[in-house]
Amino acid sequence: MKVWLDDVREPPDSSWVWTKNVSETVLLLQTRTVDEMSLDHDLGDESVVGKGYDVVRWIEEFAFNDDTYAPPIINIHSANPVGIANMAIGIRSIHNIVKKRGAK
Repeated sequence: MKVWLDDVREPPDSSWVWTKNVSETVLLLQTRTVDEMSLDHDLGDESVVGKGYDVVRWIEEFAFNDDTYAPPIINIHSANPVGIANMAIGIRSIHNIVKKRGAK
């Protein structure tokens, strides 16, 4: 499954499942069927819907605590440069967690 997280912009085509908040996105991630995702950072009122960075943090924590979890490919389509930088750092951390598993 491919997940597109954005509160305004529609997915590029019908092969993407469109989510508009962190809760919806995490529910899909918990099914372990998400192969790829594209994240926006700013989703509206972050105290209600969260932000794309929260999804990256959730994946990072889940990958750290469950060494059987295979994180999806994560792309960023945000216009927020600080949000992009923070999500990129989290994505690198996820890759490092997975890489260390292979070294065991």
